[in-house]
Amino acid sequence: LSSDAILYADEYAKSEKVNNVEFRIQNIKECINSFDNFTIDLFLMIEVAFFYPEWKDEMAKMLKKVKPGGLIVMSFRSLYFYALLLTKNRLFENLNTVINKREGSILNGLSRYSWNSSYEIIELFTKTFSCDVLDFTGIGSCSGIPGDPHAHIVQPGKLFKNDLEELNNIEEYIGEKFPDAGRYMLLVAKKAI
Repeated sequence: LSSDAILYADEYAKSEKVNNVEFRIQNIKECINSFDNFTIDLFLMIEVAFFYPEWKDEMAKMLKKVKPGGLIVMSFRSLYFYALLLTKNRLFENLNTVINKREGSILNGLSRYSWNSSYEIIELFTKTFSCDVLDFTGIGSCSGIPGDPHAHIVQPGKLFKNDLEELNNIEEYIGEKFPDAGRYMLLVAKKAI
């Protein structure tokens, strides 16, 4: 899925003379194991955790690779988002799984997904992983893309610039106050020194 995006990012970084970033197309476990402890400044995992339920098992290993004071930026799907998605698609038989578990095959396919509440993610990173949560916000609380439960509200790709700015203002406010309402929840955390 990511090969073209990674290739583009690598080419763009080179064109901008950014040489302190390494892009990889690699299995997550292999990638984590390829780094020495305390060598990573920033760990970025966006739009991955929700279809990689094993992410929690890998976090302890990954955090060993991050330098003290290094940053972790990750996105997660909320329980609320999947409850809306299942309800929208009348997949009521899977709502019990969403409420009582944090991973499973809920969209009538073979893929396994994961989800959490904002409280669970913040508690996991502060208590279990001993990180300082610098920011935690919802993304896409008032808008959506085709197929998701917020798409009927407004789709950003169909708005003009002024409307996009106003949408951004309300998205930032709602995302900060109610992160679980977003299509994603975005965590920015700092590893303890």
